[in-house]
Amino acid sequence: MAKNARGSRAGARTRAQSKVSTDNRKYEDPATFPDEYASMLASDHLGPDYPKGCYLIVDKRLPCESGDLVVIYPTPEAAKRGGTQPLVTHLRTVLSPGWKLPVRMGQGSEVSPVLLTSHAKDAPKCRVLNVEMMQAMYRVARIASPEELEM
Repeated sequence: MAKNARGSRAGARTRAQSKVSTDNRKYEDPATFPDEYASMLASDHLGPDYPKGCYLIVDKRLPCESGDLVVIYPTPEAAKRGGTQPLVTHLRTVLSPGWKLPVRMGQGSEVSPVLLTSHAKDAPKCRVLNVEMMQAMYRVARIASPEELEM
């Protein structure tokens, strides 16, 4: 069996891959994922540039900037309400310098920091996401086909 870029057998799933694919019942802390991992895109909501079944090569070490394709993981509290699936989206704004996820504003705070995202890099409509519901956000370094991972 061929090996992928990470040295594991093609077809074998990493813990991160199995978490990202379809399991809505079990929450795993994304901080435990390797620094770089592959995740299969389970839908075609991002358009023809990112077809269903392609792999997102995520690198946790890369900074997230406006315009980047990112994977946003919910906090355990948010996961209890809406499932453990991460959100794959284009980042339109960034966190203020010095802020790290997860952000905890504290009881009684009237401030709720948000990020703007969109399905397409240049889409006119944005989605508003409450930063307090995000456990982690990692940048997609590149897109790979299943064939590329088998090499």
